[in-house]
Amino acid sequence: MDIFPGQQITASDFAASDTTSVDSQITGTQRAFSLAMDQVHGSLSQVQVGDSVDVYSSVGGVVRLFAPNVKVLTIPAVPGPSGGSNLILRIETGEAAKWLYAADNTQLIFVLRPV
Repeated sequence: MDIFPGQQITASDFAASDTTSVDSQITGTQRAFSLAMDQVHGSLSQVQVGDSVDVYSSVGGVVRLFAPNVKVLTIPAVPGPSGGSNLILRIETGEAAKWLYAADNTQLIFVLRPV
């Protein structure tokens, strides 16, 4: 943005112009976590931006609730011949290591919550 001599700057000049952008949907200790959809199972065909999901993890045939009520921020398409997609989820900073480990070492299952 260009600022010209004598121009008045307002708070709106510093506000995000796109309220659907990922960084405008997180605050404070929240973080946006990207998860490849090929690592995820469950109700994916029905998951949409803005949905809340319960995430279960499966290790060695044992399934347990991993994270309840997780908000789906966006589902960007991955460019390239294989297509595919990621889920970008809203999580807390303190949970990031747990999510990273689970994404690499478990099967994650998404279950839609009521609207």
